[in-house]
Amino acid sequence: MRKTRFRNCRSPRSRDFEHSFDAVRGGLIFAGGVNGHELWNGQGVELLPRIGVAYQLTPKTVIRTGFGLFYDTLGIYRSQAIQTGFTQTTNIIPSYDNGLTYAATLDNPFPGGVVAPAGAAGGLATALGQSLSVHPIDRKLPYAERWSFGLQRELPRGFMLEATYIGNHGVRLPVDTQINNTYLQYLSTSPVRDQATINYLNHQFPNPFYGLDSTYTQTIWRAGLLVPYPQFGSITETRSNGFSHYHAFQFQANKSFAAGYTINVSYTFSRLLDATSYLNPTDNTPWYGISSNDWPHRLGISGTWQVPFGRGKAFGSGIPKWLDYAAGGWQTAAVVTYQSGAPLTGGNVIFNGDITKVIVPPDQRSVDHWLNTSGFVTASSAQLANNIRTFPLRFSGIRGDGQYLWSLSVVKYVPLGERVKMQLRGDAYNAFSHPNMSNPGLSRTSSTFGQVTAMNGFARRIQVAARIPF
Repeated sequence: MRKTRFRNCRSPRSRDFEHSFDAVRGGLIFAGGVNGHELWNGQGVELLPRIGVAYQLTPKTVIRTGFGLFYDTLGIYRSQAIQTGFTQTTNIIPSYDNGLTYAATLDNPFPGGVVAPAGAAGGLATALGQSLSVHPIDRKLPYAERWSFGLQRELPRGFMLEATYIGNHGVRLPVDTQINNTYLQYLSTSPVRDQATINYLNHQFPNPFYGLDSTYTQTIWRAGLLVPYPQFGSITETRSNGFSHYHAFQFQANKSFAAGYTINVSYTFSRLLDATSYLNPTDNTPWYGISSNDWPHRLGISGTWQVPFGRGKAFGSGIPKWLDYAAGGWQTAAVVTYQSGAPLTGGNVIFNGDITKVIVPPDQRSVDHWLNTSGFVTASSAQLANNIRTFPLRFSGIRGDGQYLWSLSVVKYVPLGERVKMQLRGDAYNAFSHPNMSNPGLSRTSSTFGQVTAMNGFARRIQVAARIPF
């Protein structure tokens, strides 16, 4: 198991390139070395304070507020152990002459033997030429600060109203970033395609690492040499410098079960901003803006109703027992949900229009014209490459389709004896087969840019079941 600390190592010199590689840095160290047997330096005991207060303002009005600190977890529940150096694949080669003869058999599938993992014996040369996923030596536990303030009011006939404000501040959130990228000073800041920089970074040289390991090719791009650790591929490190801010107003009205029915209505108006991804791998801090998990509006309505017909009910209480088996004991339920669409995210684009007009008004929108793409540069030959990105990751006002769903249920209880009843039920999910659209295509060079080409979720589904609880 390895930790992410890099030491100096030496590699061959390339006379065909302007930089010397006499002191290429970077290599893996393993658990049991500098920091003992731990995968990283963790934290000790953490305090998780919680406080809550409820005050009865009037006999039917209650005020509630609270604050709490909640830590997330690291370790086996959230982080996979990195086994580089301690895992090894041995490929089966059944034949060396295209099937004329076979070297491998069922009795001996590996006639050349099984390649054993090298473990830590490779030292700094472990995984040369490969892509890596690494953890920092010092890791911090992510945590959230949460607070709320709410007002609850009881109304006549069993109704209750509640309004609550909820806030959440995420701290030390994990952020994946690439740490083996072309140095900032070599990237272009041009607002249009910089072909000179692209040609410069894509120029190929004899690979100074060729022959050091079988993973290296004979040539390498200049961009692949102008990185902190050119002897490796991409290196993904999970840092603890992300954060988020969530604010929500929640409104709820419900009626307790009485007179054969109950109903619940809830609505949430929220906003989520976060910094959990980088605009450029060379940036010092993550990009802060509207989150991909921001759904500002969510409405939920649910209810049940016992049909008042049958023996012992308001209507038909005197019907024969045999008729009650068919007509009595019915119950219906419905769940309706609506949720705003998620913010759309694209790449490093060239945009020359009005960003407020990218989303097409609802009365003019169709699956073939979901986004106004006229302000985007769409020619393949004009796209940015090897550039510092300035175009934001997401905009709050540019979103995909909202999600709308009706689910209905019909339930009937059939008595099979004094203590046993059979439940018959039918459920219809997306009962009215409402079309929920997937996000539109966001590839500027595609013919489907700005168009919706798929559905999100499923069409109507009906399920029938019977069960006997005992």
